[in-house]
Amino acid sequence: MDGVDVSIIVPVFNKLAFTRQCLERLGRDLTGPTFDVLIVDNGSSDGTEEFLRSRPHFGYSLTYLRNAENLGFSRANNIGAGEASGRYLLFLNNDTLAAPGWLAAMMGVAERDLARKIDLYRDDGRSPAASLNFITCHDGFTLHDLVSYDHKHNDANGEEG
Repeated sequence: MDGVDVSIIVPVFNKLAFTRQCLERLGRDLTGPTFDVLIVDNGSSDGTEEFLRSRPHFGYSLTYLRNAENLGFSRANNIGAGEASGRYLLFLNNDTLAAPGWLAAMMGVAERDLARKIDLYRDDGRSPAASLNFITCHDGFTLHDLVSYDHKHNDANGEEG
């Protein structure tokens, strides 16, 4: 969808239940900023492809991109970014459950600070459970370094990237 405020990029590899729940939650709050969602599937084999090719309706534009093999988290984000049309990009893990008003709040942060990374910490505070990245889209910007940093950081902490 052209002209949306935010393109939400969700890389996935299996975990269909998480993906379905994430997409359903995104559709619960359609009153804030406009958005579309790009799912980048890294070769899932658990029914993710069949589900997303069935064109489920959540109330927003959903684009499904599939890699024949697992190209990794960073490349999946870059592929999604290359297809995105939003004024902002938001990289979201498929196990994220959006709360009402979350995107409007994130847009408020993005409007004040044009490049911002927000970490959501676990209850014990030991390391980020998820990272949400807002980046203003402009020509010549490469996302690989930012996404690779997040991936390496998580790997260094012994977590999935």
